Amino acid sequence: MTLLAGQVALITGASGGVGRGIALRFAQEGAQVALHCRTGVEAARELARRVAESGSRAVVLRADLSRPDECRRLVREAAEWGGGRLTTLVNNAGVQPVQRLEAMTAEDWRTVVDTNLTSVFACTQAAAEVMRGGGGEVGGGSGGASGAVRGGGLRVGPGGGLGGGQGVGSGGGPGLGPEVRSGGGQGMGSGGGPGRGPGIRPGGGQGVESGVGPGGGPGGGQGVGPGVGPGTGQGVGRGGAVIHIASVEAGMPAEGHAHYSASKAAVVAHARAAAREYGAWGIRVNTVSPGLIEREGLAEAWPDGVRRWREAVAVGRLGRPEDVGDACVFLASPLASWITGHDLVVDGGVSARTTW
Repeated sequence: MTLLAGQVALITGASGGVGRGIALRFAQEGAQVALHCRTGVEAARELARRVAESGSRAVVLRADLSRPDECRRLVREAAEWGGGRLTTLVNNAGVQPVQRLEAMTAEDWRTVVDTNLTSVFACTQAAAEVMRGGGGEVGGGSGGASGAVRGGGLRVGPGGGLGGGQGVGSGGGPGLGPEVRSGGGQGMGSGGGPGRGPGIRPGGGQGVESGVGPGGGPGGGQGVGPGVGPGTGQGVGRGGAVIHIASVEAGMPAEGHAHYSASKAAVVAHARAAAREYGAWGIRVNTVSPGLIEREGLAEAWPDGVRRWREAVAVGRLGRPEDVGDACVFLASPLASWITGHDLVVDGGVSARTTW
């Protein structure tokens, strides 16, 4: 059984390396994933295709998370795409410039804090309202009804449904296609004929989604898939999980990272405070603090730093995006149902090293 079956997760900053690793692990464990990006639309669309090919369901949503109104819009659209449900929020988006304090301006400071910290506050606040209202955690159960086609664009998930008899089957046939939404707007179906293609909704007006896969309904209509029987189980309950991606630099700041380290320390403190306040709503809030994570070109760009990390790490390698993804899967799953307000350090043992 997959750990996150029936979950609807929003992952911010999903087009980057760590965000991609988190999204793929969530999809592999059965979650439907809303993939946020700001500028990396093509990378996010490719990730959505990979998610669809794995048998899960994905949508790409664009937003500038330095603006609280955009954070609220993002969460609203993710919940709408999830049928009014959002069970997990992963606050992964962030920036990490290198600037020494003597040269840092107030605007430099605000840019990092708004992106890394204020977005966490705004997205979490908006997501908590959805989770509080019953669009949160999924109870036990299986089964599904018909596959869903909205606005002519297929949003396909694997057969097997949500608890409570409101299952989503693999409607519309075997074709799978991601969607991209770059803003608000009312989608308009363009058909459900055979083929494979992403749908795009440009912001601000009337968007267009292209239907994909044989057997989809005509534009604006509703397709019917091979549901797997009536749902059983406990249905949708109140609550959910929020996971902030912090950093080991929250407690071990590096030179040139005063604004970054301060923002990540504040993210850890926010999670602990939010865990206290949202616990009564059934919402758990935790952080994951990664160490140095491997990415393309890192060794060439920072050879001395990579060498020092390799010497310091207890397990003999740098982190991988899926290492962070594994930690997030755990914290989002029922296995962590009694864990909240915790900072899970994922650094290969670097922070356990003696410093004297």
